[in-house]
Amino acid sequence: MSNHDASGVALALFAAVAVSSDGVLVKLAAEAGASVPIIVALKSSMAAVTLLALQLASEALLSRSSGKRCQRPTVSRLGLLHIVIGGVFSAILFSGFTLAFYLTASANVLAFTALAPIWTSVLTKPVLGEPLLWRTIWANVGALIGTSIVVAGVAISGEGAGTERARDIGLDVAGMVIAFVTGVAQAAFFTVIRSAGARAPGTPMVYASVAGMCLASLIGLALVPTLHPPLEPLLPSIEALGFIGLNGCLCLGFALFSVTLAVRLTPPAEVSLIMQLEGLLGPLSTFLVLGEVPSVWTIGGGCVVLGMVVVHEGLSLFVPVTRAEHVAPTAVMAMEEAVGAGAARAEGQGRKQIE
Repeated sequence: MSNHDASGVALALFAAVAVSSDGVLVKLAAEAGASVPIIVALKSSMAAVTLLALQLASEALLSRSSGKRCQRPTVSRLGLLHIVIGGVFSAILFSGFTLAFYLTASANVLAFTALAPIWTSVLTKPVLGEPLLWRTIWANVGALIGTSIVVAGVAISGEGAGTERARDIGLDVAGMVIAFVTGVAQAAFFTVIRSAGARAPGTPMVYASVAGMCLASLIGLALVPTLHPPLEPLLPSIEALGFIGLNGCLCLGFALFSVTLAVRLTPPAEVSLIMQLEGLLGPLSTFLVLGEVPSVWTIGGGCVVLGMVVVHEGLSLFVPVTRAEHVAPTAVMAMEEAVGAGAARAEGQGRKQIE
């Protein structure tokens, strides 16, 4: 393993450990008296400031090490469109995680959001034209079976997430629906980033994350009249602010910045596989800190989901892609013919498709 690969793995491990404490910190802040819209607003704004500071600091260090003044890249209209779309999906992602963790068990949330790598593979075909592999389809089917087990467990047993507020089955279902949407939004966000790299090279997509966090903060403020308890002060206690600050700066700001660096140093599939540790560390942290015990249904379904994702990502690392694995081999043959016709012709066709 090269030094770059080792550094990327270390950064991805740090990000996975940091993000895995998101659920327990949200619940601790809620127990300390902070309402969910205030948690969303403050956590997102703190994360935006942290990520922006890290980005500016890295640019300054790069400029100092090179001895040249750092010139900011010019963003094209297409690049700006990617930043805006990415910001919308990241806002759904950041606010959705907090709402889902507040409504249901961490294990339930992570069982649904663990599907994100598979949704990413599915979205890349219509958006980027990449072929959809049979192993992705089978992994998707298996993961959906796992999530169905989690939902069936809630419906049959009627057990909640371990707190008085979350024992209402309606809140559990709402939390899992939000978690499902959050997983899809995460996949869409990663797909937009990949699309920007292919269609608008040089676009600083880290600012899409900053914009998404700012938008998530506004979403939290908009939910205050609906979800904030009446007669309760808007400003939470010092204890709650400590949990929110740790969550926003460490779990979101530093973790997202670390993932961005990790993808540059290590293959994205390997980083995605390492990030699945969140699905195991998240429920473990809430169990150790809060005594939140997931049901047998949640454990079983979650293991199925994580197993499907790990197998899928592992195969993507070690098994070469063959034409027989493609769902649409005719599309692959068309691509090969285009390449054989000449690079210039293929490039011209690609530009026409983008336009």
